[in-house]
Amino acid sequence: MKHDPTHLEALNSDDRATRLSRSSYLVRAPKGSVEASLERDVAQQLWDDPKIREKLKSMQRQTRATFDAQQANGAGYPADEALREFQCEYMSRLVKHGMGYMPQSFDIMEAFFSRGVVSAGLFLLNETDYLISVTDFLDYVTQPDAPPPDLSLASSIPANAIVNVNSGDALDSLLLGTDHGHDFAVQAASYVRRGDEIAMLLVLGEHLPPEDARLLEKATTQPLVLRPGRADLDLSDRPSAGVVYLDEKSHLSRTLALCRFNLKERRLEARCLLRDAGDRYIVLTDIPRASQDDAVAAEEVSRLDEVPSVWETAKLMLLLPAYLAARIELVEKERRSTRLGLELRNSLKARKEAEHALAASRIMFKYITAVRVPRAPQLDALVGRAFVPPAFQVEVHGYWRTLEPGQKGHDAKGNDTEGRTWVKPHVRYKDKEAPPERKIVFIKSSLAEARRRQEER
Repeated sequence: MKHDPTHLEALNSDDRATRLSRSSYLVRAPKGSVEASLERDVAQQLWDDPKIREKLKSMQRQTRATFDAQQANGAGYPADEALREFQCEYMSRLVKHGMGYMPQSFDIMEAFFSRGVVSAGLFLLNETDYLISVTDFLDYVTQPDAPPPDLSLASSIPANAIVNVNSGDALDSLLLGTDHGHDFAVQAASYVRRGDEIAMLLVLGEHLPPEDARLLEKATTQPLVLRPGRADLDLSDRPSAGVVYLDEKSHLSRTLALCRFNLKERRLEARCLLRDAGDRYIVLTDIPRASQDDAVAAEEVSRLDEVPSVWETAKLMLLLPAYLAARIELVEKERRSTRLGLELRNSLKARKEAEHALAASRIMFKYITAVRVPRAPQLDALVGRAFVPPAFQVEVHGYWRTLEPGQKGHDAKGNDTEGRTWVKPHVRYKDKEAPPERKIVFIKSSLAEARRRQEER
């Protein structure tokens, strides 16, 4: 069972379209089709060969053991836990149904994973973990004598390596918002550079006004509706429905924001907002589906534009590399055991299972890079400050629609492409004007103060 090394290189290419198109071998034929029957026959023929069967069993053991190890080898902070949540969902769909069952979020999140030719696994890239004070970060980028926004360090961060940044502040100490829309607290961020693109995941606490909170609670009681062709997704092992809050004290609802930036062309190319409802995410995205109605797509884009503070905060997070470089003298390395490390030390069974995993996944402890500021900024001094994040235009002049891997499409000039197709601008936005390129973000007071203001209205 020999495999072309150039195919493995293409699977993990810096170019996203190449990664997706080369993953077409993981797409299974529609269930019940003639092609699906042929796939089963070929798989059975391979399985009937004793030598091939042993190799397949070994590969399956390694894939499962590596996945299990990665699920337990994170630092245990919100950023790495959110990444593993996506990994768990994607691997379940990949193993049970193939690549064609991936949700829209995968169009952004796939950048955080490496792929194997034979293991058919999605494994997290190497991670570096930071612990910072978001308050100090905001003070650094908004103080009157702050240096101009510098994205050069974002463009030069090591490629194909995940950076996890977690906040050590009280969750409800400060909120960020624009002149309209909801306010958010930043709990964590993860980002990875692949070529000229940066994929980002934000873990946010959303401050919902009472009426919006009631609407979200109501949405969690609605029956789960699966996309056409996805009726056989297994929904049995899911948590109970209900809005998920980051903690009982703050009552900030857990919201994840995903986005993809093109640094070279200064574009925000894709957005996805996921509100955690326990057994599901309530999703808004401008990543279109092949069968999506244009009016529905336009409505989702409009609703994404109604939470500008999220996307402006994501742009602000691109300044984290500059902040970390500026605080290099305040950095301390702190060792933290992983859950896997505890299991390996205390369980013979866990050690035997981990022997089958890739060596790089057997991480027993992490070194956390902590920025320890001697004197934290006074919160009162930050409240009321405003800033304009780096400029990135939300792409509106046509866009790429992701197709099933291997499916043929065309580019803006009509040339053949694979795995994606170009859609003219009027399809997405109709006659809607593009939102302003840059918005002002305000550092607002604590959650307690925000609630007090609401009660006075």
